Amino acid sequence: MVISDTVGFIRELPPQLVAAFRATLEEIIPADLLLHVIDAANPVQVEQIKKVNLVLKKIDADHIPQILVWNKIDAAELTPAVEHDGYDKIQRVFISAKKRYRS
Repeated sequence: MVISDTVGFIRELPPQLVAAFRATLEEIIPADLLLHVIDAANPVQVEQIKKVNLVLKKIDADHIPQILVWNKIDAAELTPAVEHDGYDKIQRVFISAKKRYRS
């Protein structure tokens, strides 16, 4: 398992720093699956998703399947859920790392 933080990329770091972190991000290229954690309460979440996906494309990792993990659903007034595609593969998960939900 490799954990990589792309927050710096979506906050528009200078190109020199992005280039310095590229080698670290390239370690995800052989991954079988990416868990893309999104702040569900952030009003610019869609733009952030696009920027992360752009970075993945630039490092030729955009072919790796992703599960979108929407965190902070308590702050966004969403309910916990797991959404599947037409083939029953998980596409999105809605969670709160802070608040525990019981089924």
